Amino acid sequence: MVLPDFIDEYIGSFENGNGVVVMTNSANPGISREIFNSVSIAYGWKDFYQPSLKKTISLTNAAMEKYLGSYMWYGKPVSITKEQNELWLNAPVKSKLYFTSEVDFYMNEKAVDYKFSVDANGIVNGFTDANGRKVEKVI
Repeated sequence: MVLPDFIDEYIGSFENGNGVVVMTNSANPGISREIFNSVSIAYGWKDFYQPSLKKTISLTNAAMEKYLGSYMWYGKPVSITKEQNELWLNAPVKSKLYFTSEVDFYMNEKAVDYKFSVDANGIVNGFTDANGRKVEKVI
């Protein structure tokens, strides 16, 4: 039986005996990854999680405005909105965008970096993930 807003996941190793079961009353799959990573650091799991420290920047209002709009995220409609002077990706899991440059960003819920693409006229036409997959801006 599948319950709404509930996720359970297990991760473990036959080689070293490390493992954990995570049960949450949230539909946010990103929280399990955060818990796995925190457990691996606390218990010293070798080669499981290597955190990267990133310096974030604040964008001007003008810079934020050009990213607002609707996008097609791997065939599904999503949007980027501005709330309390921050940009958010509104998808099945709502995620804050953290910028490391004027065009580069990441989300805590995803273990991948993204880069906005801009045409010759300075118009944002989408963004690409670190694996080269393109997300198109539709409005």
